[in-house]
Amino acid sequence: MNAFLFREYDDQPAKKNWFYVKEGPVTYDDRLKQITIFAESRIEYIPNEFGK
Repeated sequence: MNAFLFREYDDQPAKKNWFYVKEGPVTYDDRLKQITIFAESRIEYIPNEFGK
């Protein structure tokens, strides 16, 4: 599973966090309407600069 978190700022470029779950648990709490993801890796990057 891939999950992305975007962080936007007023004074700097947006950052993207890419979380990758291969075999880690993913749980959902229906009462809290909350998902919990245990990711094996996380990559933080600025989308406009990725691959340059």
